[in-house]
Amino acid sequence: MADTWTVADAIAAFLGDRRIARTYGLTGGEVTDLIGAIERAGIDFVLTHQESCAAYMADAEAQLAGRPGVCISTVGPGATNMINGVANSYLDRTPLLALIGDIEAGVRDSWTHMTLDLVRLFEPVSRCTARITPDNVYSLLPEAWAATMAGPQGPSCLMLAAADA
Repeated sequence: MADTWTVADAIAAFLGDRRIARTYGLTGGEVTDLIGAIERAGIDFVLTHQESCAAYMADAEAQLAGRPGVCISTVGPGATNMINGVANSYLDRTPLLALIGDIEAGVRDSWTHMTLDLVRLFEPVSRCTARITPDNVYSLLPEAWAATMAGPQGPSCLMLAAADA
């Protein structure tokens, strides 16, 4: 493990402090470090067949456990697949934390594909939607968690660029 504390480590510690036992999702370059940090923190990562399935599974767990379920997706088609499950959580008022890989801001304009504005995409079906960075990780995680748990409950969607993980 590296000697430096990363955004991925901060997220994993935050989830561990809230006794999250498992997360659901698909692997991909933008979330590889996050999944590794989550597993090192003793939280299970359940590989799903598709991203919307990950959100539905996290939603079901949230309904059973009474606390947010957590799902993870990569950028591009992974994120657009996940929006169906996130929207279901929003409509059912289920607490959910969606962690979504994103392209780092410095290269976003030069990419020719997978460059959706994920914050704008998820805002209509989210209680809190933002990009996690090293500068805001410690304030944004509690803010998103509180928004998810406040009435009416619903999903919070946080985007994470691989460069920031």
